[in-house]
Order: sequence, then C-alpha cells, then structure tokens
Amino acid sequence: MTVALDPVSVRRALPGRQRGGLRLISWLVIVAVPTVLLGLYLQFIALPQYSVQFHYSVFTEDSSFSSSPTLTLGTGTPTRHYDFVITDYMQSEQVIADLSQRFRLPQMFNPPGWDFIFRFWWGDGSPQRLLRYWRNWIAEAHFDTYSGLGAVSVRAFNPQEALQLALGVQELCEKLINELGKPAREAHVEAAREQLRRSDTRLHEAQRQISEFRKAQRTLAPLRPAEAIESLASNLRRDISAMRTQLAALGRNLSPTAPAIVNLKSQIESSERELARVLGGFAGVAEGEAPSVGLLPDQIGVFESLQSELTYAASARETSMRLLDDALFNTRVQHLYLRLHARPQLQREPAGPRTITWTFMTFIGLNLAWLSSMLMVFAMRDHTR
Repeated sequence: MTVALDPVSVRRALPGRQRGGLRLISWLVIVAVPTVLLGLYLQFIALPQYSVQFHYSVFTEDSSFSSSPTLTLGTGTPTRHYDFVITDYMQSEQVIADLSQRFRLPQMFNPPGWDFIFRFWWGDGSPQRLLRYWRNWIAEAHFDTYSGLGAVSVRAFNPQEALQLALGVQELCEKLINELGKPAREAHVEAAREQLRRSDTRLHEAQRQISEFRKAQRTLAPLRPAEAIESLASNLRRDISAMRTQLAALGRNLSPTAPAIVNLKSQIESSERELARVLGGFAGVAEGEAPSVGLLPDQIGVFESLQSELTYAASARETSMRLLDDALFNTRVQHLYLRLHARPQLQREPAGPRTITWTFMTFIGLNLAWLSSMLMVFAMRDHTR
C-alpha cells in the first residue's frame, strides 16, 4: 500500500546542504541567468543609440515700432505657456505626421540587426504603433518652470540620422510657435480690410451727396454767396448810417420839405428796402442780380453737415488704410521664435544602451525579488510547523 507523503515532512527530512543547494539553484534561475543574458544582449546584440538634444526658450519680440498700438504682440519677455505647447506637440501624432513628410521613420528606426527590443521591428506599422514607439524610446521633452528653459532630445541608431532628426524637430517647433499667432494676425488683416471697405463706402456716399447737393442748388460753393450777401449787407448798413448822419446835419439848417432832405430820405428808404430784400428775400441768385439769402441759411447748414461727414469719412479711411498697412506688416514679421541655448550637435559616442547601469539595476531588482520570495517561503514554512 502506498502512503502519501507530507511535503512539509519531506522538506524537513532533507539535509541542510540539499536545502541550500535548492536555494542556490533558485537564485541562479531567478537572478544570475537573467542578469547574464541581459548583459550579453546589451553588449553584443542591442544596437547603439545616439541622442541629440537642444535647449530652448520661447520669446516674443516687441512690436512697438508699429504705428498702431493695438497690434503690439509682445514685450520681449518669455512666454512660458508656449513651452508647454512644444512639450505637448512632441508627444502628439502631429509631430509623427510632420516628420513623416521629411523622413522615412519606420526604416530609420528599423536598421539591420538582431535587436528586437529597441528597434521598431513592425516595419511599416500603423501610426499608433509608431507613436507609442516614439514616446517610449525616441523622443523626450521637458520644461523647467523655475528657469523657463525647455529641452528636447531625440534618439536614432545612426549619429547623422539623429542629428537630422533633431534639426527637423527644431524646425517644426519653430514653425509651430510662429504659426500660433498666425490666425490672430490674419483676423486683424481681414478686420482691417473690412473696415477699409466700409470707410470707402462711407466716403463715396459723402462725396455723392455733396455732388447731388451742388447739382440741386446749382452752386459749387454755397458759402461764397453768403459771404457776398454779408459784404453787401455790411455796405448797405454803412451807407444807411452815413445818410442818416447827413440827414441829421441838414435837418438843423433846412426845412423838412427841402428838396435835399426829401431826396436824402428817399435814398435812405430805398437802401433800407434793399437791405431787407438782401436779408430776407429770394432763394436763388441769378446772373447779374444782387445776391440774396432766402433759404441760403438752410443750404449752408446742409452743406456744412455734408462737408463735415466728408471730412470725417476721409479721416476714417486714412486711419483704416494705416491699420491695414500695420496688419499686413505684422503678418510678415515673426513675433514668436525659439531662442536656442544649446543647438543640436553631432554625437560621436552612443548614449545607449547603458549596459553596466541597466545590468546592475536588473541584478539589484532581481535580487530583491528573490529575497522577497525566500522570505515568503520561510514564513510559510514557519506557519506550517
């Protein structure tokens, strides 16, 4: 008859040297063999990786030279919110799409060799896989809020390709920063053009109304008849005053029925009737006739209103043209730009893989895992006694 053996009893029955051999075998399987395999892989199979980076800060130029203060876009100070735009752009699908127009990324990240860990071994994989590979192995973007400096680094398996890739990323970041304010500048241009069109319409309407007024009133300058009437009225008042003075002088020596006094009174009455006719008579001024007012004050009021509208419309059009010129100028000027503090440089030494560092870290980690498993085994053994 076969008797079932208790595992605890069997383990207790084993000699101490044999139990130590089992612990050694477990350490070799869990720690030593994986560490040695990883070290060999990193040393002889893994492809060298070259890292190129550049440090930057985003600045905006002062546009105070523009004649329009409303179009000033900066003060020459760092704009840190744009730095976060770059870090987000470096982790987005857009950077993959933009770089794919310049480089064959799947072929660049899949060089010949047996390295299946670090290279992009999917060939012409999907953009999503390429983006995950880009985020995990290729690109890094950081921004220090304290210093206001940003850093971007990219990796490749060839130093020349790494440099070209970094230069391409730098150019794309500069283009991105410069195009951030482009919609606003184009909106300024469109608004300025619309304002200029409205100013042109208003100016043409004011000119048309003045032209129709002159045709209707048959005069080119309504103010000139008024000046002539004022001059004639002033002369008539002066003549009437002089004749009355002469009449008073003659009245002290002659009788009221004297021919000279009667004639002088007749002249005074005639001049007063003429003055009244000039000041409150007819509407028009015919050729060869004395000018008169009639409706002339109303004509002058209408003309002055039209002239004021014409002056304002011309001034508004001049302002609109200046605003349009400023807006067009601002579209041609780069206001935001990357100030590079460390430019991309060709790397002669690979930045990875870090064989010694990664092997040592793997050894430490596996040892901790093995020790943890041993402690669990010892705890379970003590519990089952």
